[in-house]
Amino acid sequence: MEDYKHYTALKETLAFYLEFKENYPQFEPYQEDLTDAFDEYESQYLAELSNCFKDEYLKYYKTNYFLGCSFEVYEKTYNERFDAFKTVYCDADEVDFLRAEFDEGVLSHKFEFLDIDKVTSMQILYSLKKRFLFIEYRAGVNGNGIERGEDGTDSEDCDLVRLSGGYDLETSKGLKVTKKKESDLPKWFPIGLGFAIGEIQREYKNKNSARKIAKDYNLNDYHNYISNTINNSNIKDPKNIYSDLDKMKIIFVHCIENNIIVCEDFKKAYDIKLLEIN
Repeated sequence: MEDYKHYTALKETLAFYLEFKENYPQFEPYQEDLTDAFDEYESQYLAELSNCFKDEYLKYYKTNYFLGCSFEVYEKTYNERFDAFKTVYCDADEVDFLRAEFDEGVLSHKFEFLDIDKVTSMQILYSLKKRFLFIEYRAGVNGNGIERGEDGTDSEDCDLVRLSGGYDLETSKGLKVTKKKESDLPKWFPIGLGFAIGEIQREYKNKNSARKIAKDYNLNDYHNYISNTINNSNIKDPKNIYSDLDKMKIIFVHCIENNIIVCEDFKKAYDIKLLEIN
Protein backbone atom coordinates (compact mmCIF):
# COMPACT_ATOMS: atom_id res chain seq x y z
CA MET A 1 0.00 0.00 0.00
CA GLU A 2 3.04 2.31 0.27
CA ASP A 3 2.79 3.09 -3.46
CA TYR A 4 -0.78 4.31 -2.87
CA LYS A 5 -0.27 6.30 0.34
CA HIS A 6 -1.54 9.44 -1.42
CA TYR A 7 -4.87 7.73 -2.14
CA THR A 8 -5.91 6.29 1.24
CA ALA A 9 -9.04 8.47 1.30
CA LEU A 10 -10.34 6.52 -1.71
CA LYS A 11 -10.82 3.29 0.25
CA GLU A 12 -13.32 1.55 -2.05
CA THR A 13 -11.38 2.44 -5.18
CA LEU A 14 -8.12 1.15 -3.71
CA ALA A 15 -9.69 -2.08 -2.47
CA PHE A 16 -11.33 -2.72 -5.84
CA TYR A 17 -8.16 -1.91 -7.77
CA LEU A 18 -5.80 -3.99 -5.62
CA GLU A 19 -8.21 -6.94 -5.62
CA PHE A 20 -8.25 -6.91 -9.42
CA LYS A 21 -4.43 -6.76 -9.59
CA GLU A 22 -4.14 -9.76 -7.28
CA ASN A 23 -6.70 -11.78 -9.23
CA TYR A 24 -5.62 -10.67 -12.71
CA PRO A 25 -6.14 -13.74 -14.92
CA GLN A 26 -3.11 -15.14 -16.73
CA PHE A 27 -3.58 -16.58 -20.19
CA GLU A 28 -1.01 -18.45 -22.22
CA PRO A 29 -0.51 -17.56 -25.92
CA TYR A 30 -2.09 -20.83 -27.02
CA GLN A 31 -5.35 -19.96 -25.24
CA GLU A 32 -6.56 -17.68 -28.05
CA ASP A 33 -10.12 -18.86 -27.61
CA LEU A 34 -10.22 -17.05 -24.24
CA THR A 35 -9.20 -13.67 -25.63
CA ASP A 36 -12.72 -12.35 -26.17
CA ALA A 37 -13.82 -13.48 -22.71
CA PHE A 38 -10.81 -11.79 -21.14
CA ASP A 39 -11.39 -8.55 -23.06
CA GLU A 40 -14.99 -8.48 -21.89
CA TYR A 41 -13.91 -9.16 -18.30
CA GLU A 42 -11.31 -6.39 -18.38
CA SER A 43 -13.68 -3.92 -20.02
CA GLN A 44 -16.34 -4.53 -17.37
CA TYR A 45 -13.78 -4.20 -14.58
CA LEU A 46 -12.43 -0.89 -15.90
CA ALA A 47 -15.94 0.50 -16.25
CA GLU A 48 -16.76 -0.43 -12.64
CA LEU A 49 -13.45 0.95 -11.36
CA SER A 50 -14.00 4.21 -13.25
CA ASN A 51 -17.43 4.64 -11.66
CA CYS A 52 -16.04 3.81 -8.23
CA PHE A 53 -13.22 6.31 -8.58
CA LYS A 54 -15.52 9.08 -9.80
CA ASP A 55 -18.04 8.47 -6.99
CA GLU A 56 -15.35 8.65 -4.30
CA TYR A 57 -13.63 11.61 -5.96
CA LEU A 58 -16.85 13.64 -5.92
CA LYS A 59 -17.52 12.55 -2.34
CA TYR A 60 -14.13 13.49 -0.88
CA TYR A 61 -12.30 15.98 -3.12
CA LYS A 62 -13.44 18.98 -1.04
CA THR A 63 -12.95 17.34 2.36
CA ASN A 64 -10.10 14.77 2.34
CA TYR A 65 -6.53 14.81 1.08
CA PHE A 66 -5.53 12.59 -1.83
CA LEU A 67 -3.53 13.22 -4.98
CA GLY A 68 -6.02 15.22 -7.06
CA CYS A 69 -8.12 16.67 -4.23
CA SER A 70 -9.07 20.35 -4.33
CA PHE A 71 -6.24 22.81 -3.83
CA GLU A 72 -8.02 24.19 -0.75
CA VAL A 73 -7.75 20.77 0.93
CA TYR A 74 -4.14 20.35 -0.21
CA GLU A 75 -3.18 23.70 1.30
CA LYS A 76 -5.03 23.04 4.59
CA THR A 77 -3.41 19.63 5.10
CA TYR A 78 0.10 20.61 3.94
CA ASN A 79 1.59 21.36 7.38
CA GLU A 80 -0.01 18.28 8.93
CA ARG A 81 1.46 16.01 6.26
CA PHE A 82 4.84 17.76 6.49
CA ASP A 83 4.88 17.10 10.26
CA ALA A 84 4.03 13.44 9.62
CA PHE A 85 6.91 13.26 7.13
CA LYS A 86 9.30 14.62 9.76
CA THR A 87 8.22 12.02 12.31
CA VAL A 88 9.39 9.34 9.87
CA TYR A 89 12.53 11.19 8.71
CA CYS A 90 13.69 13.14 11.76
CA ASP A 91 16.46 15.06 9.96
CA ALA A 92 14.41 15.98 6.89
CA ASP A 93 13.66 19.59 6.07
CA GLU A 94 10.93 21.08 3.92
CA VAL A 95 12.89 20.77 0.67
CA ASP A 96 13.13 17.00 1.26
CA PHE A 97 9.36 16.87 1.73
CA LEU A 98 8.81 18.92 -1.43
CA ARG A 99 11.04 16.58 -3.42
CA ALA A 100 8.94 13.65 -2.20
CA GLU A 101 5.83 15.53 -3.34
CA PHE A 102 7.37 16.04 -6.79
CA ASP A 103 8.42 12.40 -7.01
CA GLU A 104 4.85 11.26 -6.37
CA GLY A 105 3.66 13.07 -9.50
CA VAL A 106 3.36 16.56 -10.89
CA LEU A 107 0.42 16.80 -13.27
CA SER A 108 -0.55 13.12 -13.33
CA HIS A 109 -1.99 10.56 -10.95
CA LYS A 110 -2.16 6.77 -10.72
CA PHE A 111 -5.77 6.51 -11.91
CA GLU A 112 -5.57 8.71 -14.99
CA PHE A 113 -5.86 5.58 -17.17
CA LEU A 114 -9.54 5.32 -16.24
CA ASP A 115 -12.36 6.47 -18.50
CA ILE A 116 -13.48 9.53 -16.54
CA ASP A 117 -15.70 12.28 -17.94
CA LYS A 118 -13.92 15.39 -19.18
CA VAL A 119 -15.25 17.72 -16.46
CA THR A 120 -13.89 15.50 -13.66
CA SER A 121 -10.60 14.93 -15.49
CA MET A 122 -10.04 18.65 -15.99
CA GLN A 123 -10.99 19.43 -12.38
CA ILE A 124 -8.26 17.01 -11.22
CA LEU A 125 -5.77 18.52 -13.66
CA TYR A 126 -6.47 22.07 -12.49
CA SER A 127 -6.11 21.01 -8.85
CA LEU A 128 -2.78 19.31 -9.60
CA LYS A 129 -1.62 22.41 -11.46
CA LYS A 130 -2.24 24.59 -8.41
CA ARG A 131 -0.56 21.97 -6.21
CA PHE A 132 2.49 22.04 -8.49
CA LEU A 133 2.72 25.84 -8.38
CA PHE A 134 2.40 25.83 -4.59
CA ILE A 135 5.21 23.25 -4.28
CA GLU A 136 7.34 25.27 -6.65
CA TYR A 137 6.76 28.39 -4.58
CA ARG A 138 7.64 26.63 -1.31
CA ALA A 139 10.82 25.31 -2.94
CA GLY A 140 11.74 28.90 -3.82
CA VAL A 141 11.09 30.06 -0.26
CA ASN A 142 13.39 27.35 1.09
CA GLY A 143 16.09 27.93 -1.50
CA ASN A 144 17.38 31.23 -2.82
CA GLY A 145 14.12 32.44 -4.33
CA ILE A 146 13.23 34.80 -1.48
CA GLU A 147 15.08 37.60 0.30
CA ARG A 148 16.10 37.19 3.93
CA GLY A 149 16.06 39.78 6.67
CA GLU A 150 19.09 40.54 8.80
CA ASP A 151 17.90 38.11 11.45
CA GLY A 152 17.55 35.30 8.91
CA THR A 153 13.75 35.41 8.75
CA ASP A 154 11.72 35.90 5.59
CA SER A 155 11.49 39.53 4.60
CA GLU A 156 7.91 40.83 4.96
CA ASP A 157 8.14 42.69 1.68
CA CYS A 158 8.74 39.46 -0.23
CA ASP A 159 5.17 38.13 -0.02
CA LEU A 160 4.90 38.07 -3.80
CA VAL A 161 7.05 35.78 -5.90
CA ARG A 162 6.49 35.94 -9.66
CA LEU A 163 6.89 32.68 -11.51
CA SER A 164 7.30 32.27 -15.23
CA GLY A 165 4.31 31.01 -17.14
CA GLY A 166 2.02 33.86 -16.14
CA TYR A 167 1.30 32.89 -12.51
CA ASP A 168 1.60 34.85 -9.28
CA LEU A 169 1.77 33.23 -5.84
CA GLU A 170 1.09 35.27 -2.72
CA THR A 171 2.02 33.82 0.67
CA SER A 172 -0.57 35.81 2.60
CA LYS A 173 -3.48 35.57 0.17
CA GLY A 174 -3.24 32.07 -1.21
CA LEU A 175 -3.00 31.44 -4.93
CA LYS A 176 -3.84 34.02 -7.55
CA VAL A 177 -3.79 32.83 -11.15
CA THR A 178 -3.29 35.22 -14.04
CA LYS A 179 -3.34 33.76 -17.54
CA LYS A 180 -0.91 35.06 -20.10
CA LYS A 181 -2.48 36.85 -23.05
CA GLU A 182 -1.61 35.45 -26.46
CA SER A 183 -0.07 38.79 -27.38
CA ASP A 184 2.33 38.38 -24.45
CA LEU A 185 3.64 35.03 -25.65
CA PRO A 186 7.25 35.11 -26.91
CA LYS A 187 8.13 34.96 -30.61
CA TRP A 188 9.54 31.41 -30.34
CA PHE A 189 6.35 30.09 -28.69
CA PRO A 190 4.76 28.46 -31.80
CA ILE A 191 7.88 26.32 -32.18
CA GLY A 192 7.73 25.33 -28.50
CA LEU A 193 4.08 24.39 -28.91
CA GLY A 194 5.00 22.39 -32.02
CA PHE A 195 7.38 20.34 -29.86
CA ALA A 196 4.77 19.98 -27.10
CA ILE A 197 2.24 18.34 -29.43
CA GLY A 198 4.88 16.28 -31.25
CA GLU A 199 4.33 17.94 -34.62
CA ILE A 200 7.90 19.13 -35.12
CA GLN A 201 9.34 15.74 -34.09
CA ARG A 202 7.17 14.05 -36.74
CA GLU A 203 8.19 16.54 -39.42
CA TYR A 204 11.87 16.09 -38.58
CA LYS A 205 11.57 12.29 -38.74
CA ASN A 206 10.03 12.72 -42.19
CA LYS A 207 13.37 14.19 -43.33
CA ASN A 208 12.21 17.80 -43.24
CA SER A 209 15.04 20.15 -42.30
CA ALA A 210 14.91 22.59 -39.40
CA ARG A 211 14.95 25.45 -41.90
CA LYS A 212 11.96 24.08 -43.82
CA ILE A 213 9.98 23.47 -40.62
CA ALA A 214 10.73 26.97 -39.36
CA LYS A 215 9.57 28.35 -42.70
CA ASP A 216 6.29 26.43 -42.36
CA TYR A 217 5.82 28.20 -39.02
CA ASN A 218 6.60 31.58 -40.64
CA LEU A 219 9.61 31.82 -38.35
CA ASN A 220 12.47 31.55 -40.82
CA ASP A 221 15.01 33.09 -38.44
CA TYR A 222 14.18 30.62 -35.65
CA HIS A 223 15.40 27.40 -37.28
CA ASN A 224 18.13 27.11 -34.62
CA TYR A 225 15.42 26.68 -31.97
CA ILE A 226 14.33 23.55 -33.83
CA SER A 227 17.76 22.07 -34.51
CA ASN A 228 19.08 22.81 -31.00
CA THR A 229 16.00 21.36 -29.30
CA ILE A 230 15.92 18.28 -31.53
CA ASN A 231 19.59 17.65 -30.73
CA ASN A 232 19.04 18.33 -27.01
CA SER A 233 22.50 18.31 -25.44
CA ASN A 234 21.31 19.05 -21.85
CA ILE A 235 23.46 22.18 -21.94
CA LYS A 236 21.41 25.27 -21.17
CA ASP A 237 21.06 27.22 -24.37
CA PRO A 238 18.42 29.92 -25.00
CA LYS A 239 17.72 28.25 -28.35
CA ASN A 240 17.31 24.76 -26.83
CA ILE A 241 13.78 24.79 -25.42
CA TYR A 242 14.29 21.46 -23.63
CA SER A 243 17.18 22.93 -21.63
CA ASP A 244 15.13 25.86 -20.29
CA LEU A 245 12.54 25.06 -17.62
CA ASP A 246 11.09 28.58 -17.77
CA LYS A 247 10.30 28.18 -21.46
CA MET A 248 8.83 24.72 -20.91
CA LYS A 249 6.59 26.00 -18.12
CA ILE A 250 5.11 28.65 -20.39
CA ILE A 251 4.32 25.98 -22.97
CA PHE A 252 2.99 23.43 -20.46
CA VAL A 253 0.68 25.90 -18.73
CA HIS A 254 -0.66 27.07 -22.10
CA CYS A 255 -1.46 23.46 -23.01
CA ILE A 256 -3.26 22.89 -19.70
CA GLU A 257 -5.34 26.05 -20.04
CA ASN A 258 -6.33 25.17 -23.61
CA ASN A 259 -6.88 21.42 -23.12
CA ILE A 260 -4.02 20.55 -25.50
CA ILE A 261 -2.61 17.04 -25.18
CA VAL A 262 1.15 17.06 -24.58
CA CYS A 263 3.24 14.36 -26.27
CA GLU A 264 5.42 11.90 -24.32
CA ASP A 265 8.66 13.35 -25.70
CA PHE A 266 7.88 16.78 -24.25
CA LYS A 267 6.59 15.34 -20.96
CA LYS A 268 9.80 13.37 -20.49
CA ALA A 269 11.99 16.43 -21.11
CA TYR A 270 9.82 18.52 -18.78
CA ASP A 271 9.98 15.96 -15.95
CA ILE A 272 13.77 15.75 -16.27
CA LYS A 273 14.09 19.51 -15.81
CA LEU A 274 11.72 19.46 -12.82
CA LEU A 275 13.88 16.87 -11.08
CA GLU A 276 16.84 19.24 -11.33
CA ILE A 277 15.11 21.83 -9.09
CA ASN A 278 17.16 22.41 -5.98
